[in-house]
Amino acid sequence: MNRLYYEDAEPGVTQASRQVPDPVEVLDFVRYAGASGDFNPIHFDGEVAQAAGYPAVFGQGAFTAGVLSRFVTDWLGASRTRRFSVQFRRRLLPGDTITCTGTIISKRGGVVEAELAVTNGRGEVLVDGYAAAALPVRENV
Repeated sequence: MNRLYYEDAEPGVTQASRQVPDPVEVLDFVRYAGASGDFNPIHFDGEVAQAAGYPAVFGQGAFTAGVLSRFVTDWLGASRTRRFSVQFRRRLLPGDTITCTGTIISKRGGVVEAELAVTNGRGEVLVDGYAAAALPVRENV
């Protein structure tokens, strides 16, 4: 993504959006399990998920939060991000396409605050969140 400068951050405007190009698959949940150490089989074994009362497997919440965190650091900058928090709203299901969005909600003193969301292809919010970042100021503006 292009670098966002403090002067260009407009409160109330959706500043950034990114769609993950492919639908997520159970294999993505398995790969995440290997990377994170979260081997709970409800995320990749349909029989175990159903025995636990779920209709099907679903992605780890941290998987979805991780996708959102990458979006935030690409948009606002990893070294500039000061706060990041999420709340889980719905489960990520195999076959879902996901889109991350960020909207600046305030700016003052070089710091912007943003509302964040991850939605699926049905428009349902899977994760929402918040980020704050100290953005660079253009020189000679």
